[in-house]
Amino acid sequence: MSIHLTSIHATGPSAARRAKAAALAFVHAAILLAMGGNTLAASRSTDFDVSFRVALSCTVDNTTLNFGAANTALTSPVDAGATIIVRCADGVNYTIGLDGGTSGTVNNRLLTRQNSTETIGYTLHWNVRRNRVAGNSGARLFSRRATGNDDTIEVFGRIPAAPFGAGNTPPAGTYTDRVRITLTY
Repeated sequence: MSIHLTSIHATGPSAARRAKAAALAFVHAAILLAMGGNTLAASRSTDFDVSFRVALSCTVDNTTLNFGAANTALTSPVDAGATIIVRCADGVNYTIGLDGGTSGTVNNRLLTRQNSTETIGYTLHWNVRRNRVAGNSGARLFSRRATGNDDTIEVFGRIPAAPFGAGNTPPAGTYTDRVRITLTY
């Protein structure tokens, strides 16, 4: 855009005012052009926060450990397994503990015959070699860092051979125990 100036010849006070007004209009137009035409606009800016929180939570599910059935003396160990499934947000460190069941001790867990006081001892382990007792404190805890997916943890159980002595068959019946799983994260 270009502005052309022409000389203004004025005579009298009214012509002088018109000339002065035209000169002021010209100066105002030049200032507007220099400022990009935004002399009446103002702006302010501020920030706002955006967030998303992944809750620090976990869930735990399990399957039943079932040693099956026997109708003879237990001349060799009876092994069985169960699965614990943990779901935590990715990167959450957690531990799993298994209590001693109704016997109260992880070193001497007992299956108790229904409506009786007869028991059969058994053990729970974190590994298939059954040399790492599953418990609820210290080195007997199972520890892992969550992947954000289902983490599957195997528990390995064993009834030792001849829990009632060589050649003796346990009394008939169903033997049970209840072990509490504690997930800490």
